[in-house]
Amino acid sequence: MKHNPNEPASSRFWRLASLGLILISLVVITLESVPEIRAGREILFRQIENGFIAIFAVEYFLRAALAGRPWRYVLSFWGLVDLLAWLPALVFVSPQFVVLRALRVLRIFHLLRLPAFDAASKRLLLAMSRTKEALALFAILGFVTIFLAAVGIYVFEHEAQPEVFASIPHALWWAVVTLTTVGYGDAYPITLAGRLFTTAIVFIGLAIIAIPTGIVTAALLAADEELTVNNAETTKTKITTNSGESQ
Repeated sequence: MKHNPNEPASSRFWRLASLGLILISLVVITLESVPEIRAGREILFRQIENGFIAIFAVEYFLRAALAGRPWRYVLSFWGLVDLLAWLPALVFVSPQFVVLRALRVLRIFHLLRLPAFDAASKRLLLAMSRTKEALALFAILGFVTIFLAAVGIYVFEHEAQPEVFASIPHALWWAVVTLTTVGYGDAYPITLAGRLFTTAIVFIGLAIIAIPTGIVTAALLAADEELTVNNAETTKTKITTNSGESQ
């Protein structure tokens, strides 16, 4: 894993230590979900989690205090990620909210500080910003198609399978898994009309998924080319400036 050579050793040590604590906490969360392991050890797991909460909370407040502009850090994306590393576990202590404690895994991206990740995130954000209108259109089209698919399968299959397609809301689940081409098999048509209708919905679903994928791919390639050109121009400008100053 590459790191910044100008980064102080103490800062890098704490960053890697924090990364290790996150990975250990995820292992603890996983083990706690196993009834055979959790039985009789509830207090131990709670104490371990309290230790993680204390460490991540202290780190969060230290980062905020040492930041040049504390509120800028608190309201930043990574500041919110650091907050999610400990606050949900402090507020929601019930086992069913364990998924909120797992949100601390997001901090891994912050702690790694990989240049490749930063470059990829810039490409992705640029591509998404350029395709947001098209993606929004396909999202609306997807919701409309799901509703129409639910209505159609209800019309074709309600009489043949009243317990499976009891209503349009019941049919919405079938519409979602069919339009996304998942097809769990818990609900399926048995009439000829229903099967023909399902075939059409599957092909429509493929198109709704494939077209936005192509749009985003093209936007990513364009963003990559643009960022490459911009970086080359920035490097050339710096070289020219340095040459002028040396003369």
